[in-house]
Amino acid sequence: MFRQLRRSIIDGSFITVSVICLLCNVYVVWLTGLESDALQKSYATAEKLRETTRPVLIAVLNAETGAVGYLMSSDELYLSPYYSGTASVGDQLTSLRFLSLDEEQRSIVTHLASLTNTHLEELGTLVDLQRRLGRDAAERRLQMGAGKIGLDTLRAYMDRVTGDLSETMASLQRRSHNYLDISTYSVLFAAFWLYMVIFLTARNPHGDK
Repeated sequence: MFRQLRRSIIDGSFITVSVICLLCNVYVVWLTGLESDALQKSYATAEKLRETTRPVLIAVLNAETGAVGYLMSSDELYLSPYYSGTASVGDQLTSLRFLSLDEEQRSIVTHLASLTNTHLEELGTLVDLQRRLGRDAAERRLQMGAGKIGLDTLRAYMDRVTGDLSETMASLQRRSHNYLDISTYSVLFAAFWLYMVIFLTARNPHGDK
């Protein structure tokens, strides 16, 4: 009788410990799932941000090609890529602002928009000078180099941003894999503790009599 009581107490203790461990592992699986989802969203946002910065630069280059073509020829046909490039920049920057960005990423978009708009304003000034005062006035402005400095600054900033975003994406991917490993092991341990609970619960009513 005493042996049966002691065994029941021991089994009950093991069952309690097993249930606690099982619940802890289930909680870990749930928590890692939430973290993995958050990491995947962050990865998708960083990827979208990185992939959109390059089209912004291409659109700026198109706008500059059109503006310079107009300055060289005075043919307004060359302004077509200037206008389309300017419109494309606006569309790309708008799409970036609609992304779910953190504070650092919003700062990147804000600075990118500032550099881009500054360069486009300089191109607009050149086009306006060509129209109002002629090629000589526009060429003097162009030779001051403000446009080239602006474009070089924009290009350097975009290269740095895309590099940083690529590193961030690689880090997020590594963390996601780590959470997946933790979740897998937690599922295995949860299965083990579930087995222990079932085994001890089934054995307890059939103890020594």
